[in-house]
Amino acid sequence: MSQVKSKIVECEDPKDGSGELIVVIPPEVLAELGLGVGDRLSLEMLDGKIVLKPVCDTKPRI
Repeated sequence: MSQVKSKIVECEDPKDGSGELIVVIPPEVLAELGLGVGDRLSLEMLDGKIVLKPVCDTKPRI
């Protein structure tokens, strides 16, 4: 079974009127999870917290 880890990060408002948020994930967290810029994440609300999980892409990147 995989171990669940948590990290509190700040969200930023892009100030473009979109209503979206930018979630800044620290480089050490990306490295620990084996993620990089452009990787896809799912977003879920769980007990009042935002939970991000990697999405496995079945299409090869070109």
